Amino acid sequence: MGKRRRERRTSTYAKVSSAGQKGDQKAQWKALARFFLAQGKTVDERLGD
Repeated sequence: MGKRRRERRTSTYAKVSSAGQKGDQKAQWKALARFFLAQGKTVDERLGD
């Protein structure tokens, strides 16, 4: 019997302490996207609070 390959999705999570740091959260997401892109992967979902 053959094994099924599951599709993988990549999610990133960035958290900041206050609303005044939302710019920092965007910078975190950009850094995570560059990291995954360097590995040949794409980010399917961005999460944060």
